[in-house]
Amino acid sequence: MIHNDLNPHNVLVDESGTRITGIIDFGDALYAPRVNNLATALSYQLVDESDPLRRVGPFLNAYLAQQPLSDTELSLLADLVATRLCLTLTISSWRAQLYPDNRDYILRNLPHAGRSLMRLRRLPEGWVEDLLKPVKTGAFDD
Repeated sequence: MIHNDLNPHNVLVDESGTRITGIIDFGDALYAPRVNNLATALSYQLVDESDPLRRVGPFLNAYLAQQPLSDTELSLLADLVATRLCLTLTISSWRAQLYPDNRDYILRNLPHAGRSLMRLRRLPEGWVEDLLKPVKTGAFDD
């Protein structure tokens, strides 16, 4: 079982904003590979134009410290992040047409998804592996 919608709107943090205290909105929860949960969460971390991976690296490493994934799962991660962004663009547009009275709410993530997909396209192939190198070599060990 995965949450499948771990975006900033669904995460509760402490007053300092540095510690996650809860997760809400389990409406998209389903049985699926854990790597999909990580891909969804990472798709919301590509926020910095000058350094799109600034938030992705720490998030990825923190997730893997708690929920290790196989090499096969990690090899799919970049494509799954891109797929999640494409799904956000496609499904949001479709749902906005179906529910015009709720259009603003439905489309709230559309600009972010479009910008993030463009940022992702500019990243070098192998960006996930590059972010994992410090973890695999033990560079972050105490």
